[in-house]
Amino acid sequence: MALPFRLRHLPAALLGLGLLVALPATPPPAVAQSGTASPDPPPLQSRLSRAVTLARATAEARNGGTGAYSAAACMQRGDGGDCLIEDGDDGFVFWIPGGPPGWQEAGQRPTRETVIRVSRDGRTVLAVLYDGAPRPWKQHPKKRSGLWS
Repeated sequence: MALPFRLRHLPAALLGLGLLVALPATPPPAVAQSGTASPDPPPLQSRLSRAVTLARATAEARNGGTGAYSAAACMQRGDGGDCLIEDGDDGFVFWIPGGPPGWQEAGQRPTRETVIRVSRDGRTVLAVLYDGAPRPWKQHPKKRSGLWS
């Protein structure tokens, strides 16, 4: 009697020890072939959370690191809060006010403004649209009450 495919490749010593009882009777997993459908993309919340983290880290790196710069509290949220100003086919756009550590908690105005576009999968910074001193109110990409008064 011929052994099933999985069992033909077991060392002969294992076959004689009665260990076959513990082996599942399922066929071997299929080998991935080219042209097969890829798995579903991660849910929107997962991609958005990844995008928020990437945008915040990019703003921090461009503005001196976490010892010198702190992004607004909205960038600590997984959904970007008020910092998310665009969610479209071209990716996520974040408007990130920032300043020295503790600026927002102390009720101070931000000293930096960064606008970053991140890909829809949340893995790539597509563009830094602005990174500099805060612009006059009428030039803001989206006017926000509470963050900039």
